[in-house]
Amino acid sequence: MVGHAYIFFHFGFVGVFDGTVGDTASHFVQNNILQYFVTSKGFQELRQAEREGEELPLEKVAAYLHSAFHETYSTTDSALLSLCEQRSEHYAASTCVTLFIRENLLSVAHVADSKACLARLSPDKESIVVEWLTRDHKV
Repeated sequence: MVGHAYIFFHFGFVGVFDGTVGDTASHFVQNNILQYFVTSKGFQELRQAEREGEELPLEKVAAYLHSAFHETYSTTDSALLSLCEQRSEHYAASTCVTLFIRENLLSVAHVADSKACLARLSPDKESIVVEWLTRDHKV
């Protein structure tokens, strides 16, 4: 299992990648997913709107990020499949959970059974309350 965090001036991107049958898939995802994310159409549209000073309601930011994550995961999957075909590593795969953090916004994307949760101090400050942010993708 590998993890990586990138912290930029305006946002953070954190991911954990758990490969199967070796580390080819998880290392590939770790080394490429951020580039696919920042070059995705949804992320580029979000950055353009910010540069133009557009007031962005949370729903519009969420739509941009949904698009960015969808494209990112799809592009990453296609590129990984191509690499695995070239190397004849047909059983290599990786689960993935990524978080995009910007100001007071946390956006989570994942595939398979990678999980993310948010832990908070209870109102009485006596215990920790866990809120699961993901549900397993299992068939």
